[in-house]
Amino acid sequence: MAAECDAIHRGDYGELFAGSAQVEPEFAEAAKKDPNVAKLARKFSAVVERSVIFRKYLLKEKLVHIINDILGPDVLLFRDVLMMKPAKVGSKMPWHQDSNYWPIRPTDLCSVWTALDEATIENGCMRVVPGSHKFDLIPSKQTGTPFLMDEQVDVSKAVDVPLKPGSSLVFHSKLLHGSEPNRSDKPRRAFITSFMSAKSKQIENRFRMRYFLVSGRTHPGCVQSSA
Repeated sequence: MAAECDAIHRGDYGELFAGSAQVEPEFAEAAKKDPNVAKLARKFSAVVERSVIFRKYLLKEKLVHIINDILGPDVLLFRDVLMMKPAKVGSKMPWHQDSNYWPIRPTDLCSVWTALDEATIENGCMRVVPGSHKFDLIPSKQTGTPFLMDEQVDVSKAVDVPLKPGSSLVFHSKLLHGSEPNRSDKPRRAFITSFMSAKSKQIENRFRMRYFLVSGRTHPGCVQSSA
């Protein structure tokens, strides 16, 4: 998967990933003119639709069994992203709860954050507030963003989650989480897959209308499969 990530960055797939990349904010303008700067991507979306390598990982039996234990036999993929923190310039991800901006109900989705590089405190590993998924969603004090201000989070309860390459963090869509900037000389890349029960319902149309079926079947009146 790390090699596939390198291939995507090199542009080996041509236009296949066009429009799926998000560059670090401070380099967004420069990236429009300089292809090398454009490689300072912080995110590639909808990867499994374009990459056989990442699709194979998504459907690994061990991974699917874990998700079935949590969500039941009928599961769809809500989203998948390659999330990067380039060495030296990778930006901070503020505290947030995914279900604050995901239009899926009930708010019981499950994400798997898999490290492609060693994730350390120095290069911006995940930080979480254990147990925070048991409480209500916290509305943001900032207009137009789901991100929370540090003052809205009891950071004294936060823990860092360093991971070795190939290790995964599985977490609830209401869990408070974020990450610090990457100030090291090593990148911090991760593949994130987020799953929902096929009995879930979509309350807004701003996301896709059909989703990748991971296991089981769909249900009438609920989120539907793209297959």
